[in-house]
Amino acid sequence: MLRSVHSFTRQSHTSKSLLTFVKSLAGASRRESRTMNSSVAHHKVSPVGEVRSTSALGGCETYFISSSQGKNLFARCWKPPAHVELRGLVFLCHGYSEHLGWYDPIGTALADKGLVAFGHDHVGHGRSDGLRCFVNDATEYVDDVMIHIAKLKEQHPHLPLYIIGHSMGGMVTISAVLADAEVSGVVLMGPLILPDPKEATPVKMTAARMVAWICPNFPVGRLRKELVTRDKEMLSSLIKDELGYQGAFRAQWACAVVDLLMRNKAALGKFSVPFLILHGEHDGICSLAGSQIMIDEAPVKDKKLKVFPDALHHLYLEKPDTRQEAIADTVDWIVQRLPPSPSHKQ
Repeated sequence: MLRSVHSFTRQSHTSKSLLTFVKSLAGASRRESRTMNSSVAHHKVSPVGEVRSTSALGGCETYFISSSQGKNLFARCWKPPAHVELRGLVFLCHGYSEHLGWYDPIGTALADKGLVAFGHDHVGHGRSDGLRCFVNDATEYVDDVMIHIAKLKEQHPHLPLYIIGHSMGGMVTISAVLADAEVSGVVLMGPLILPDPKEATPVKMTAARMVAWICPNFPVGRLRKELVTRDKEMLSSLIKDELGYQGAFRAQWACAVVDLLMRNKAALGKFSVPFLILHGEHDGICSLAGSQIMIDEAPVKDKKLKVFPDALHHLYLEKPDTRQEAIADTVDWIVQRLPPSPSHKQ
């Protein structure tokens, strides 16, 4: 994801002067501001409580929650059938530029096993409020996850909690666990654990912070959607998805993400929750090396890394065989770690 984040530093070397460069940033800032204002207006959500379950949304319950910054976040919840006993909670933490609408297959599969699967479109994503794919501080994503989890735990205090985190959502999941979330286990799928070492050098990060200070929304590269999946139909749908973000990474967002990654990396020795990592062999967005580092550094005994041959980044959107295997692995891993069915009624 971050492999092209700092490519703009090469452009700055050709500027005739720092003043010229700053002026160009100011102009870009004004243009970007107009673009973002239009984007925000297009994605502004309705008041909490207006949207409810519809067949177009896969039959799951939909609602809004208030974020840590007072924004409306569009949420989904897949509940088990009435005759199935509730056995656990699973928070679904999606990745950069996507939204929870892509997670209906895994949400449904979890619900069929007695698990309440829930989550929300991150701020600035999907149907949630906020500038598209922008935060000043990436811990905002983490705070929002903790708020949502707390609400479901209030309703089901005796159910164990698990988290599934994909890509940037993997970074958020790791941070939430390190922040002392009461989690029984996590599944990380193509997680963002390390920035690209060729790009996040001290020199480039210093330059990035200077640019972000002058123009927080300065474009610094894009997510290459062709690296998400080998499935041509899925890729076409991703590119055409009106709720997905097709724009550039923003400078301040990139700096905020690298900051959180570095804090996570420094604390991996304290990660004591059981976890499963599923990673595509040819993931060109989030480094497989990061997943291996987590396996090496996390002290917990119950940990596993499974690599999917030839697969790219988003295993739940990969070719059908890979997709089905990744979903089955996720569900089976969680079900195998559930405590015995509770004797009390929830």
